[in-house]
Amino acid sequence: DVFIQIEGLRLSGLADPKVPSRVLITGEKGVGKSLSAKAFAELTGRTYVPINMADYGEGGVEKFRQRLGVEARKDAFAVFGLDEVARANFKVLEVLFAVLNDGYLDVPDSIGTNSDIKDTTIKVDFKNTTIVGTTNAGSSYVTKIMDQRNRNPKIGFEGPSNVGSESGKNELTSSIQSEIAMIDGLKQAMEADGMPGPLLDRFPDVIAAMQPTKKKFREIVDLHLNGMLKQLQGAKKFPITLMNREEFLDFVANAYYRKDMSNRIVETILNSYLRNPMAKALLAMEGDAGKAAGVAVSSD
Repeated sequence: DVFIQIEGLRLSGLADPKVPSRVLITGEKGVGKSLSAKAFAELTGRTYVPINMADYGEGGVEKFRQRLGVEARKDAFAVFGLDEVARANFKVLEVLFAVLNDGYLDVPDSIGTNSDIKDTTIKVDFKNTTIVGTTNAGSSYVTKIMDQRNRNPKIGFEGPSNVGSESGKNELTSSIQSEIAMIDGLKQAMEADGMPGPLLDRFPDVIAAMQPTKKKFREIVDLHLNGMLKQLQGAKKFPITLMNREEFLDFVANAYYRKDMSNRIVETILNSYLRNPMAKALLAMEGDAGKAAGVAVSSD
């Protein structure tokens, strides 16, 4: 997993200490690109900052600069999820380039404070942040490669079983060369789909997000469920437990998983089976002195 590698490099001191970690995720809509960044933030205890880059046109340069500055001052280890990064205005991207190249950004000293001072600037440090860009550019190429791999599992890098032998070494070299060729092809396809070359050059790690397997879909539902329960517990100030959690996850995976589905259906499922019914039940509990709530879900 690229996120684990990124975190490992940072913790070991082998990552470039002057600039933020960064990764670019491409894939079709609904395959969980932004969710991957959010999950990484939650697992590492960091603030997740979602930003839709399509919202920042040529006139949004300073607005974008201020948003980055405010969030980095709040949490020096924040994870920035830059959605639709290829659709950003190039002047806005130049602000991002400054962060990726230098590891800091010049912003007004008043940003993120109550100060009225506007004529001085400070350097906001980004070297411990993680920048995750997401895009649909190149997604058709990803689909093409996955179709090829489904027909021939040997396509792509899986590693030889006899790596110690001469034939194993040759197979390993061939596999690596094949993987490099695929990555080069993906980057060319991304540029053809409108990904600016200077932006792509600043992301050495590119992840191709695939349609999830049934097992992965179950994990995605579980991740959304964690977020929902955490939100409810924060609002109600007492523990809320889903008593038949495993059974519920199995039910959702078996009833709703489709190979061509969008992960966005997860929120609809949780709203239908959990969030709306639980809201009614919790409202009915207002004023109770109970310190915890247990919830069971029926598929009937």
